[in-house]
Amino acid sequence: MNNGIEHKKLEEMFEMQRVLQQRLGYQPMLFDQRYFELMYTGCITELCEMIELTPWKPWKKSMRLDNKHLQEEVIDLWHFVINITMCCELGPCDLFKLFKEKNEKNNRRQDNGY
Repeated sequence: MNNGIEHKKLEEMFEMQRVLQQRLGYQPMLFDQRYFELMYTGCITELCEMIELTPWKPWKKSMRLDNKHLQEEVIDLWHFVINITMCCELGPCDLFKLFKEKNEKNNRRQDNGY
């Protein structure tokens, strides 16, 4: 994996979402309680939609995974997550750095019987 190329893609995703939010009349880089509530409600909604698309009911024999539709819901969730990330004043570099730190912490926890 080329981190430079991957980082550029993440930056591009953030920029596309920033432009879209501004087009919708929002300022995603500024914390606004109502906007934040809308964004985390959107995340919860998308997660619920994903649940409905997955065969989590062992008693239901006819349930099949609709992977294409599930992928669409994952992308919808990403839009809301990027909005929340920007609202919390995190950019792609911050996100990567903090994710990496937390991942290392979680691995240390597992190494120590957490």
